[in-house]
Amino acid sequence: MVNAASFAAVLAVLMTWHSTRAADALPREHVGEAIRAGGRYIAASPVLRVILARAGLFIVFASAIWALLPLIAQSTLHLGAGGYGLLPRLRARLSPDALLTAGSIGLAVVTLLLAYAHVTAVAAVALVFGGACWVLVLSVLNSMYQLSLPGWIKARGMSFYLMVFQGGGAVGSAIMGLIAERAGLSVALTIAAAGLALSPLAGLVWRFRSIPPETLLPAGDWPAPVLAPDQTPEGPVLVGIQYRARPGLEDQLMTALQQTKDGRRRTGAISWRAWHDASDPGRVLEEFVVASWDDHLRQHERVTKREQAHLERVRELTDPDHPVVTHWLAVSSRKVPGSPAKPT
Repeated sequence: MVNAASFAAVLAVLMTWHSTRAADALPREHVGEAIRAGGRYIAASPVLRVILARAGLFIVFASAIWALLPLIAQSTLHLGAGGYGLLPRLRARLSPDALLTAGSIGLAVVTLLLAYAHVTAVAAVALVFGGACWVLVLSVLNSMYQLSLPGWIKARGMSFYLMVFQGGGAVGSAIMGLIAERAGLSVALTIAAAGLALSPLAGLVWRFRSIPPETLLPAGDWPAPVLAPDQTPEGPVLVGIQYRARPGLEDQLMTALQQTKDGRRRTGAISWRAWHDASDPGRVLEEFVVASWDDHLRQHERVTKREQAHLERVRELTDPDHPVVTHWLAVSSRKVPGSPAKPT
């Protein structure tokens, strides 16, 4: 109750906080669009997908300790509520460069000890070590994930991370509870220990990759797209960029363009494709679609130095007179001559 009441001060500050916005700032995103933008960014980021996959794999099995700890206290150690509350969990943080593998294997050992230890002192010492491993793993995953996010997506990106951890914990707890009920407590904990010990093997396929924080800073002011005075953009926007490859660099240009795909999608594109002229392979067209004109304006603001480096590589491979950028607006049925009137 005291812990819950302590959030009242935070809520009071948030309720009275009025953020200041620049006069030329774009309209705020609707919450649904904001969530979709966060999902697009993560879906187009191999670095973040690997961290989420590894976090989910870890939490499903690691949740066995906390989910089944009351049963261990009651059935194995024969302790009441007081004894269960005295089982310590050390939250001391270890070195930030410690490996996820060490934490996973350490928790696997703790889980295995809890499966077969019938002495309260052994379980207590094991949980002290398990708490340290837990903090170790969380500090590694938390820091790597946050450092892989640019500023504009950090809060939304963390919401997906928390969803994986909280959802994985709920799913893992339910699964391990069912196994414990059907096959026994020791069997469930042994399976969890095996999963924790083997989960670092995922690193052979899903390897962590760090992103230098300075490359996630905004690239700077991009020129605003030109919009005719009589236009009122409605619906999606198709952006077409025509390139002319330098002689002999056609293949390199297509390779460089492919490396911009994830960046376009991270910043707001909902689809992307590159084309080359069948009769002139050096003439290349990049096309991507954003949900609205405002989303495309936000896309300009969200380009980081990392994405800018890929775009500059494309420009190095193209003729100085290119690229040529065209913005296509969706045609509304209300603007088509002879179209039926919209019912009122």
